[in-house]
Amino acid sequence: MIPQASPAEPLREVCELAAHVLPALNRRLRPKGSELGMGMLAALFTVGKHGPLRSGDLARWEGVAAPTMTHMISSLTKRGYVGRRRDPGDGRACLIEITPAGSDALARARHDYADRIENLLAGLTPHELGIIHAALQTLAQQARID
Repeated sequence: MIPQASPAEPLREVCELAAHVLPALNRRLRPKGSELGMGMLAALFTVGKHGPLRSGDLARWEGVAAPTMTHMISSLTKRGYVGRRRDPGDGRACLIEITPAGSDALARARHDYADRIENLLAGLTPHELGIIHAALQTLAQQARID
């Protein structure tokens, strides 16, 4: 049985449980031996959704240092998942954009991730799934995740 927070649950208690459970859940769901780690998948998703982007803008978006993003972009480029083109507004800068191979890799990764989540949730009752669904929708709205 999943413990449910009542309306009287202190906000801090719910936040501390989330701070413990969400990272652990993410580690548990992370693909083993995948060619792309969660950081590179996140960057690829951002480029696919909001690109083309400059490397520095992508680094800020993902909350990583510029050298880290440069390394990620290099790795994604070697795999053929992103490409670079000159920024028409500034010939010295490049824009990073997703390639068809990158879109395919992202779709496969999402599918695989959803499969792992499905395996984790398969034993839950419809009522428990409803609670999780409502909570995820509420979190997505609060975080403005679309």
